[in-house]
Amino acid sequence: MQVAWRVKYWLEPLLYRTIVLADRWPTRELLKYYPCCLSPKLLSALRSRPTAFFSANVRHLYCGMTRQEAQMAALSACTGVENLWIESPKMSLISLLAPLTPKHLGVNLSLILHTFPPTHALFSQLTHLHILNPPHTGTDLDAMCMALSLIPKLTHLSLDRNRYNYLLPTFGLRVLETCRSLAVLVFCSAMICLGSVVRDMFKLVQDARFVNIYSRLNAPSSRGSPLPDWEIGVHGGEDHWRQAERIIEERRFGKIDRKGPRLNTISLLNAPNHSALISAV
Repeated sequence: MQVAWRVKYWLEPLLYRTIVLADRWPTRELLKYYPCCLSPKLLSALRSRPTAFFSANVRHLYCGMTRQEAQMAALSACTGVENLWIESPKMSLISLLAPLTPKHLGVNLSLILHTFPPTHALFSQLTHLHILNPPHTGTDLDAMCMALSLIPKLTHLSLDRNRYNYLLPTFGLRVLETCRSLAVLVFCSAMICLGSVVRDMFKLVQDARFVNIYSRLNAPSSRGSPLPDWEIGVHGGEDHWRQAERIIEERRFGKIDRKGPRLNTISLLNAPNHSALISAV
């Protein structure tokens, strides 16, 4: 940065407040608010300054599909991060999360809980959790819900899109029953429910805390990346969290159907039972 040292001293912490690790070119087109550099340059920057600099100044860290070396260096240095998103963490990265205490976290929950109990300091300040790997066949729903209920400050929970995951309605019912501190539960997609699952979904939408939205996490313009929604949240805009909060508030004041999202009962070809398409508000 070719500026006077006093200006550099003042600006540099702001420059590193948000770090996005994403080497894929289609994703990098979305980074319109951030200076872009390849992993080697970022690694050089991480190594050229004391760890205390990044710990004190980096508050938002997005680890996309990029080199593991860069992710390890960033996670090791940015121990003061408050908003952390890790797209595809490997077990070798998980141990590096131990000293972190994020407030917002997007992560593969199964890998995290395999390493850290929900009472670990990693979860001590966590209020917003986005699960990148929704429960699937073979998942112990009771164990997962119990673990989530032990995260002391958790108030917001969202699950990644998976249109045909038939366990989600059942999981939603159980997690809302178990985690009484939850204020918001978000499913980030349209869903198709078959047979008996429809009954669980109809029960789920009666809970005022539940919202099913087709957010920027799903938009074609995002090119399959959650980065645009995350970026909007970093800048204080209406990300999927704020969108869900707004919908819940509008329900409370009667501006929209309190039972939303909409439920449209349909019959699917060759399906023995009625099915329901759970669409966005």
